[in-house]
Amino acid sequence: MPTAGRAIILMLLSGLCACDAAMDALGRGPRYENYALMGEEAPRFVDETDGVEYPRPADATIVEFWGLWCPACHDDAPAMQRIRAQYEAAPGVEVLAIHSGGFGRWPSLEAYFAEVGYAFETVLDPDHALAERYAVEMYPTYLVLDSEGRVTTALASLARMNGEQRLIEAVDAALARAD
Repeated sequence: MPTAGRAIILMLLSGLCACDAAMDALGRGPRYENYALMGEEAPRFVDETDGVEYPRPADATIVEFWGLWCPACHDDAPAMQRIRAQYEAAPGVEVLAIHSGGFGRWPSLEAYFAEVGYAFETVLDPDHALAERYAVEMYPTYLVLDSEGRVTTALASLARMNGEQRLIEAVDAALARAD
C-alpha cells in the first residue's frame, strides 16, 4: 500500500489524531497548510453548561481542540501545560480548551484530571459540533486568535517541529499587535 494510503488509514483508526506516522507520510508538519478559517473571525458559541459566550474577548486567545481518546493529545499535554503556566498571569491572554468526543478509558474528564493531578477549564464538545464549526481536520488542533477574534495561526502538533515554540511566538505576536 502506498505510504499516503497507510497514513490515511492510520488517521482514520486513530480518530483523526495527528499521529506522527500519518503526518510524516503526508508530509505535514505541525502547521495546517490551508486552514479553512485562516484570517476569518472564529465562530462564537455559548456553552450550554454555564451560559458563557466563547471565545471571550482577549488580546490573544489560544483555542485548543483535544480529546482523551487521542494519543497525540496526550503527547502534547506537557507542552500545553507549560504554555498555560507561561500565560496564566499574563493580562489579555485566554486559553479555550475544547474537549471533543468521548473520554477514552476514563469515565469522565474529572476522573482524568484526578489521575494526572492538574485541571483546566474545558468546554465539552461530545458530538464534535464545535470542531466542525471550527473546521478542525485533526486532533489536537491549536488556533491563535488576535484581539479581533480572527484566526492568525493554526497548528496540529506541539510535540513536533517546534510546535510549542511556534504557538508561543504566535501568541506573542498577537499580543504585540494588540498594543
